[in-house]
Amino acid sequence: MDFQWLFKARDYLKVKNHTPGLLKLGVSPAIMSVPGLSSIPKTNALPKGITKVDVSIFTMSATIEYDTAVLDHSLVEELFSTSDLDRGAQIVADLNERLGLGLT
Repeated sequence: MDFQWLFKARDYLKVKNHTPGLLKLGVSPAIMSVPGLSSIPKTNALPKGITKVDVSIFTMSATIEYDTAVLDHSLVEELFSTSDLDRGAQIVADLNERLGLGLT
């Protein structure tokens, strides 16, 4: 799970539905032409707090299930709604810390 990638890609992602623990995103086909965003970062194992990630190239969507005891729903929501780059960087750092990733 790479929140930095999600934050950078937010202009091409639309929150279709977000309830605590479940985030459904629509993905714009235009993302395929953006260097650095055209492929979703891969991981061998999900970090603590992320229970499931499903990506469909056919429906251009992604579904992320997460543990609300680890990730705060409002913080995940703000990741996609903020236009402030500094605040976005703070959110990414906070989410990564909560997941034990230590990435910014």
